[in-house]
Amino acid sequence: MAVIGTALLMALAVLDAKSGAERTRITLSEGGAIKCDVSDPTLCANLIVEGGVLFTKPSTMDSTGKASIVAFDLATGRPKWMPSGKDTDFLRPVGFEDGRLLVLDDLVTKPGDAALLVMEG
Repeated sequence: MAVIGTALLMALAVLDAKSGAERTRITLSEGGAIKCDVSDPTLCANLIVEGGVLFTKPSTMDSTGKASIVAFDLATGRPKWMPSGKDTDFLRPVGFEDGRLLVLDDLVTKPGDAALLVMEG
C-alpha cells in the first residue's frame, strides 16, 4: 500500500561525500519548511542545489506575510541570499542555466499561467 500525501521538511543535513558524516545542518523555521512527497522523500518542491548553494522557497509564509526564495550556503548552513524587490514572494526556483537561477513567476494576470525568469546576480 502506497502512502499518498505531503509532509513538511523542517531540516536538511549536508553530508560529506566520502564518509557520509554530517557536515552541517540547515534548520528551517516553521514558515520556511519545504513541502515533500511522503511516498518519495526525494521529491521535494522548490528545491535546487547548485555551486554549494541550496535555493528553496518556503511552503508557507513568514511573519511578514511573504514567502520568498531563500539561498542557503551548504558549507555553513546559513542563509546567504534572498531576492529583493516587489512581488518576490511569487517566485519559485526551478533550475540553473549558465550559472544563473531560473525561476517561475506565478504573479500573472491569467490564472494557471506563469512566466519563466532568469535571476541576474
